Amino acid sequence: MNDYSPVYRRCGCTDPTTGRRRYGDTCPRLADDPDHGSWYFSIRIGGQRVRRGGFRTAQATEQARQELVGQTPEPAPDAGLTVGAWLDTWVASLPKRVRPSTATAYTAHVVNVLRPALGHHRLGALIRAHVQAVFDELASHRNRYHVKITAATVQRVRATLRRALNAAAAHGYLTDNPARMLELPSPRRTRPVTWSQPRVAAWLRDGTRPKIAVWTPQQLAEFLTKVADDLYALWWLAGLRGLRRGELVGLRWIDVDLADATLTVTQTLVELPGVVAESEPKTAAGNRTITLDPATVEILADHRRRQQRVYDEHATIAGEAGFVFAWPNGRPIRPGWLTHRFTFLVTDHGLPPVRLHDLRHGTAMNALHGSASLHTVQHLLGHSSHAFTADVYGTVPDALARAEARSTAATILAAMRQTRPVDVLQHRAEVRRARLRQAPLAGVTVKPRAELRKRSA
Repeated sequence: MNDYSPVYRRCGCTDPTTGRRRYGDTCPRLADDPDHGSWYFSIRIGGQRVRRGGFRTAQATEQARQELVGQTPEPAPDAGLTVGAWLDTWVASLPKRVRPSTATAYTAHVVNVLRPALGHHRLGALIRAHVQAVFDELASHRNRYHVKITAATVQRVRATLRRALNAAAAHGYLTDNPARMLELPSPRRTRPVTWSQPRVAAWLRDGTRPKIAVWTPQQLAEFLTKVADDLYALWWLAGLRGLRRGELVGLRWIDVDLADATLTVTQTLVELPGVVAESEPKTAAGNRTITLDPATVEILADHRRRQQRVYDEHATIAGEAGFVFAWPNGRPIRPGWLTHRFTFLVTDHGLPPVRLHDLRHGTAMNALHGSASLHTVQHLLGHSSHAFTADVYGTVPDALARAEARSTAATILAAMRQTRPVDVLQHRAEVRRARLRQAPLAGVTVKPRAELRKRSA
């Protein structure tokens, strides 16, 4: 069970290899059978862990959890209130005011980092030195793969604590936020690079790979050719139009206009503990209309015909509000499953490794290396800031860079050709004369040229 999960599902199945140990929340049937097992929730109230279970659905479990939270009075502003108790109270109120995925991330930060490290302090006695020590330790921490936590992750955890302590200050528990003015490592943005032949050779030789790498057009074409019998239309959209994974699985036919050759991103699917929920796009700019080329229109039209035949076989009624990419019963595809499926296909076909999100990077770079402007790429990807798009993808297109390199080299070579007939030959003669003056041959006297002329006359 993930500690940060508000609700979770588990069963009483036992491991057949031992005959005694229970699977709990790791039973393989839980992923395939939605009716297998029971739902539980766990919450910390007043420093005590409270667990309830036996519910049949995630919705009923969440409702019971919310009811219990609503019955719990807000802690009084007294000297005994700890940071841990306040964080529990703050987390319990999050689902009502923030996006579900954001609430899940905040809860994970609280449970996995902030409460264990700071929970024992009295809230009113928390000072900046306490917080700085925790984040110094976090910045040097290595995960189970022996990889240091990134500076961006440290900043996100700090943002969670800062927001929680801002709420405490608003309730009168603090006069200042000790999470302000911390000295933290600055995130460094890594720009994507292409899987060039030397990089592919190094990866095949010893596993060396860039932090963020994208496929070349030829490599993307190879992938699309090999997955023609898989979710072809979905992988095509991801590779050529750069939709996020939640936008791909949340796309509905009502948002696709094949006659007008456009699709509109109006929602995204987010994966919460035990449930897949519809949500608004990540940013306001994420709500956008994307233009489709004729090939994409034909691929989507063919996909719709195939999907309708599958629906007819399974007696599925979806309609215009149905998902563009769904299971035969019309249920949406989980974003997490999509990531695992993509990773499997890349590995199975022996292609240079990229993440599903890297297809967005590839879309941007291929567009910029064509004729697209940064503004066009910003709209295509749904970025809220032009500066962000320029910072990540603001490189000179290959065609322009190669033209500049050829032009510079041609200029220098032309200058060298102009100086060679006079200056270069004269320089060589001066070098020979200097060498003769410094080290004449043994037994040979070098006489001035004027004397040689007189004797010849």
